[in-house]
Amino acid sequence: MVEKLALFVSEHFILVTLFVVLVAFFIYTELQRGGKSISPQEVINLINRENALVIDVRSGESFRAGHISGSENLTLEQLDGELARLKALESRPIVVVCDMNNTAGTAGRKLLSAGIEPVYRLSGGLDGWRGASLPLVKG
Repeated sequence: MVEKLALFVSEHFILVTLFVVLVAFFIYTELQRGGKSISPQEVINLINRENALVIDVRSGESFRAGHISGSENLTLEQLDGELARLKALESRPIVVVCDMNNTAGTAGRKLLSAGIEPVYRLSGGLDGWRGASLPLVKG
């Protein structure tokens, strides 16, 4: 089996090299996105099992229109002033949420660069949460 793999690699060196480069690029870009992307069910598990803090980085108006129960509303601008408090939570996982996962990546990068871990992003943002037919709290 190993001999066949070695033969394939030697005969298709350019293809294998391109594949390895693409995988490395994919891993690099995922790491730059501001935390691991997790499903709504994984968010629920983190909240229930590890007391995860959910940070909603949308505007206050959007937050009041509907948010995940127990989440905290911190816009990107407010996040900078809260980094010390969040760092003090050390082992508590943080899940960053926005509408479609664009702003959450920026917020996740801020948290990670401040040395705060673990940081996760809700896959698909609140649109993904709604798509999974999960409830939102208004107010």
